Amino acid sequence: MTSTLKTKSERIVARTDGAVGLMIFNNPAKHNAISMDMAEAVPAVMRDFENDPAIRVVVVAGSGEKAFAAGSDISGFESVRADPQKNRHYNDVNEASYNAVYECSKPTIAPTTQCSRCRPASWASVTATKAYCVSDA
Repeated sequence: MTSTLKTKSERIVARTDGAVGLMIFNNPAKHNAISMDMAEAVPAVMRDFENDPAIRVVVVAGSGEKAFAAGSDISGFESVRADPQKNRHYNDVNEASYNAVYECSKPTIAPTTQCSRCRPASWASVTATKAYCVSDA
């Protein structure tokens, strides 16, 4: 059964499909660059997946065909990093976002066609220290 989860950002899509939790970076116009609101939404989504005993694997993906995620959306830097206090907050939010994925106890994978080491349609597995690419996963 597929269900959509409510998130703090319309640019983060979260849903479950049976034993799979799916989080999608949905900012294709900017190659899924991660804005502040997207980064703020990630920890709650990952926590929901972590706390759902039916979820056995988490898939993190980017919408569109051009990019998984281009990194931070620098177009917002002028406002979100305008002074030392805002910059600390920006760093804290991003650290919490990264840690939410990094610390998830469930297998977390990212389907990508942008892997430089593999042919298209490979999977990159997000692990503690390495990214592995496995063709035909």
